[in-house]
Amino acid sequence: AVIRATSHEDRWMDYGSAARVFAWARTSPSSLRPAMWALACRARRTRCWVVALKALMVAHGLLLRSGLAPPAARAGRVPFELADFRDRSSSARSQAFSALVRAYFRFLDYRSLFAAQEDTDGGGVDAECCSGYQMALLDRIAKRQFLLELLLHIRPYADGMEVPLVLEAMDCALVEIFQVYGEISTGIARF
Repeated sequence: AVIRATSHEDRWMDYGSAARVFAWARTSPSSLRPAMWALACRARRTRCWVVALKALMVAHGLLLRSGLAPPAARAGRVPFELADFRDRSSSARSQAFSALVRAYFRFLDYRSLFAAQEDTDGGGVDAECCSGYQMALLDRIAKRQFLLELLLHIRPYADGMEVPLVLEAMDCALVEIFQVYGEISTGIARF
């Protein structure tokens, strides 16, 4: 299912296979890590922007589902590295697609790190009157602002990138932008 969800087809994503991976992870939270490992094996070997972008989109979905699982069964950090990703094709647009993949990876890596830190911190101090709570709240707001900045870097960098797969990835980023912006606004209101 992971291989089918991350195929080389650049016109669309196989949502049936992606849904199968997500359903597997949802029914058994202990399956999140093996699913992420299978995805990491696929992403590490690729030099194709289509496969890398699909792997990031599936990893994004798994990380979102991981947030609903108990802390011991969460997926943790993104287990693969695409910060230096370069597409192997010689097309003129390959650099722009590679930049999109790298920007999406930077966001997803920081998001997974941020979620892992929140799990270990336990959400900060609970007493709202305490100055420690206010400092922890400001720290979380600052981290979310940086996350929003990373999200805003996920965009098509060149003309001719109106490929349906890129638009689907932009949909994922746009939903996340609204969510993070809402969390920032809520945090500022609480402060």
